This record gives sequence, structure tokens and C-alpha cells, in this order.
Amino acid sequence: MEKQQILSTIKTIVKKEASGHLGLTEFIDFSLRESCLHVTVSEQGVAMNMQENGSAFEGWIFALKCYINFDSVVLDWVSINNGLHYNRFLLRAYFFVESYEWVSICDSKNAEMEKIRQLVENKKFWINYPKREAKKEAENKEANLERLIIEHWKKLNTNEVLNHQFPVGLFIDKISENYQFTPGKGSQIDIWKITEDTLRIYELKHDDNTDIGIISELMYYANVIHLLLNDNIQYPSPKNLKKNLRGESDFYGKIQDKTIKKLEAVFFANKFHPLITEKKDDILRLLNENSFGIKYFQQDLPCTD
Repeated sequence: MEKQQILSTIKTIVKKEASGHLGLTEFIDFSLRESCLHVTVSEQGVAMNMQENGSAFEGWIFALKCYINFDSVVLDWVSINNGLHYNRFLLRAYFFVESYEWVSICDSKNAEMEKIRQLVENKKFWINYPKREAKKEAENKEANLERLIIEHWKKLNTNEVLNHQFPVGLFIDKISENYQFTPGKGSQIDIWKITEDTLRIYELKHDDNTDIGIISELMYYANVIHLLLNDNIQYPSPKNLKKNLRGESDFYGKIQDKTIKKLEAVFFANKFHPLITEKKDDILRLLNENSFGIKYFQQDLPCTD
């Protein structure tokens, strides 16, 4: 079954009012052969931001698995010389294979995956930290919602530790521009909250943003934090952080004293891509079968009026 046949099959399942707007991204190829879905990300798709539909292979795969019958996935892509974004793409592929036994990488990419594996196992990654507070003025609808929610939660006076815009850029060996491995400036967790022994991270999307990439983005952040909690990523000591910017000292203090035992990842949105909307519960069930023990949830955005 080739790409257009897959799309036609999906359109017979999705509600009529949504099916007319459905399409599979032109930057990823899908084909089904003997119960194995073969996925190939194009050069353009590899270079895109992970939250864009053209790059969000994880989101498409989870959605497709809920519509068409396949037992396994083989992931392939066009290798490019694109530095930080390509490194993050390789990390995403590594996380995907490590998390789900039904996913594999094509043989030609084994060497690239082994390099990532060695970096993880040898604890070569360092995570960056905020150097200033988040801007008070919101730059877009999502940023404005984020600030309103944080302000509201803080007024509740609970014992929770929480904040927003927490950076998760990665470096090799030390935090320095010349050692940067993945994008840093735009790579941030929207909202995080620590309640007793549970760290919860949120990927917030306004109703105008219904890209399937919300799955890929939240998965990536959750997997990075999983490595951090399991000592595979190094971080600055809370004692060396002069200010508690965006709650950084609180965050790393909880990691250092091993307070956090559980990691939850939340799709913080009301509206989703039609393929997610139709099969949201099934997609969450699949996501929660990961080998890392990360728990995924969906939560509606609160009313901020």
C-alpha cells in the first residue's frame, strides 16, 4: 500500500467533515509492505523544526498506527549536513527506537545511531540553563496563555514548584557555544510543575495551532528530561546558580536530591490535528507503552478570562 492508498483508507475512517481537509505531508514518504510501515523523511523534512508537520515523523507514525494495520515500522531519512537541527533529528530517532520495540532504523543509519548511543551512555551531554527571566511581554497567543496560566497557578499558593520557558538545549562535554549539539534558544519546555515526587511537563498549543507535531515535540522534551532524571545528562549544580531564574535552582535542586520519581508529559491543548482528534485515546495508549515509563496525558487549557 503506497502513500495515496494509505490516505484514501484513512479518509474512509475519519469523520466526513474532517476528511476533506486531510493530507499526508509531502516531506515524508509512507508505504506499507507485509505489515511493516516504511517511513522515509526527505532532506527538507529532516531540516525542518520538529513541531512542523513535514518533520514530525513520530506524530504521523502514532496516528497512522491507529488507522491502518501494521506491526512494525522501519524509519529512514536523507542524511544532511545541517548541524544542530540534524543532531536533534538523530536524537529523536534514537529515542523512538529505544522507546518502542516495534520501531527500527534502516541498516544504513546504524552508524549514526551508534554515535548517539555512545554519547548517551558515556554521559557526554550537558543541558543548558536560563540566563535571564522570560520576557514579560508575550510574543504570541501561546506565550500569552502560558503566562496567564502560570500567574493563576502561583496564586493558588500550593506546595507545587512550577515555572515556564525552561531551556533544554544540549551540549557536548560542557556548556559553551562551541560545544552546542542541539538548538538552544527556541528549545524550551512551555510549562513545568513538580508535585511531591512527580515532574510534569506541558506542551501548550493555542486552538489555532493543530499541527501533528505536538506529539513529536512533547516526546522529545520528555525523553530529554528522562535522560536528565536518570543521570545520563549532566547539569549545573544548584549551588553554582546565582539566581533562581525561571525556577532553575528549584528544578535542579529536586533532581539533585532525587525527589522526582515519576515523569508525566501533558498535551496541553483543546484542539488537535483531525487524525489525533479521531483517535486521541488510542494514541495516548500507544504512547504510554514506552519502555522509559513516561506517562502521557491530555489536558484541556483552563479558561483564562
